[in-house]
Amino acid sequence: TGGVAQNGLMNERIRRESSCSGLFVYPAASDEGTSVGAAQYLALGNGATPGAAMRSSFYGNAFCSTEVECELIRRGMKYSKPENIAATIADALSRGKIVARFAGNSEYGPRALGNRSILADPRDKNMRDTLNGRIKHREMFRPFAPACLKEHVGEYFDLDCESPFMLLICSVRDSARSLIPAVVHNDGTARVQTVDRDTNSGFYDVIREFYRITGVPVVVNTSFNVNGEAIVDTPEDALDSFQFMDID
Repeated sequence: TGGVAQNGLMNERIRRESSCSGLFVYPAASDEGTSVGAAQYLALGNGATPGAAMRSSFYGNAFCSTEVECELIRRGMKYSKPENIAATIADALSRGKIVARFAGNSEYGPRALGNRSILADPRDKNMRDTLNGRIKHREMFRPFAPACLKEHVGEYFDLDCESPFMLLICSVRDSARSLIPAVVHNDGTARVQTVDRDTNSGFYDVIREFYRITGVPVVVNTSFNVNGEAIVDTPEDALDSFQFMDID
């Protein structure tokens, strides 16, 4: 743990090259994680039984549809209620649209893992420059991460384990680099997030629908926030950022 554990290259080397039988990196591996570790330490000392390693970090705030709709009405914004929101998002992504997704509980830790995310098509080799220049307003060299259906991760990445918190950087398979150029670093690696239905069914369905349309089980996933600000949490945050940023 510690902020250094956000270094995905280091984590992957430890996983592959150490004698450890496994590796778990806490999703909030910095100051906020220290407080949780202190609480766990005391709990164990008082007889608590350790549970399984956490596989989800969606412990933040959630808002119902009515709360979201009230904020849309208050702002006088046009909106719709698609019958199949996952298919609607996937169709937009497949046509090159950039989509912001605000759903369910917000993520705990510094990584957006699908519920407060900006999504895009990884097949577009120009998408990284588009996202950095038009959406995030940051340095053009900054990379973006792939979110991949867990059952397909080995087809695209040299990874034989789960990476639910986007904390491992591994090689992209040679056969996949031309398929998902928007998420491949200059050294041929990517910071992978594996997505399964059990921990985030809504985001899983978006990627599954994108896979059905395109044959690629991967989407670009970056945090839903204006550069320099925290990841959005509330409907007000989301709509403020959406109206400021050039998101489709």
